[in-house]
Amino acid sequence: MRGECRPLWPRLARDEQGRLGHPPIAALCLGVCYRAKSGRSPWAGDFVRAVMQSELCSSLLAHNPSLVEGIATESGVCPDMAAWQARSDRLIERIKDYEGGIEWLRRLKNERLLQLIHADLRGDLDHKRLERELTALADFFVRKTYERVRRNFRLDCDQPLVVLGLGKLGSGEMGYLSDLDVVFVYDPLP
Repeated sequence: MRGECRPLWPRLARDEQGRLGHPPIAALCLGVCYRAKSGRSPWAGDFVRAVMQSELCSSLLAHNPSLVEGIATESGVCPDMAAWQARSDRLIERIKDYEGGIEWLRRLKNERLLQLIHADLRGDLDHKRLERELTALADFFVRKTYERVRRNFRLDCDQPLVVLGLGKLGSGEMGYLSDLDVVFVYDPLP
C-alpha cells in the first residue's frame, strides 16, 4: 500500500519546474491515498485524482485543507442540490453570530464547489447540469448572504427590494470561475 502512494509525493510537493509546491496538500493527499488503499474510504482515490487534475481543487484545499470533510462526509457522492441545501440550511440556522454565519456560508460554498468538481471529473455531470448546479449554488449563496445581512443590520423584511442576477447568473449558465453580477433595486421607505 505505502509503495503505491509514494510516487504521488514528488508530483504533489513540487511543480513542473521542480520548485517546492504545496507540501501540506501533498501530505493531505498521501493520508487520503493510504485510506483509499486500505479500503476505508472508497472516495479517496477520486479525491487524489481531482487534486492532481484540477488547479481550482488544489487551490481551494491549499487555503482550507479542512474542506476535505465536505467530500468525506458524503462518502465521495455529490448529493443533489435540494438535499445539500436542506442540510446547509439546518447548519446555518444554528449559527447566530453574523461573522460566524458568513464564514460558514463561505465554507459551505467551497465544500459544494469541491463536490461538484469531483462529480464533474468523474463524469457524473454533463455540462448543462453542471451549469444548473453552479447557478443554484450562486443563488443559494446570494440569498443566504442577503438574509444574514438583513438580520444583522435589522433591516425591515417589508422593504421593497429585488436582487437581480445578471450575466451568467441571470441566464443560469454559471461556470467554475464565473463572477456574480448582481444589482440591488429598492424603493426606499419614507
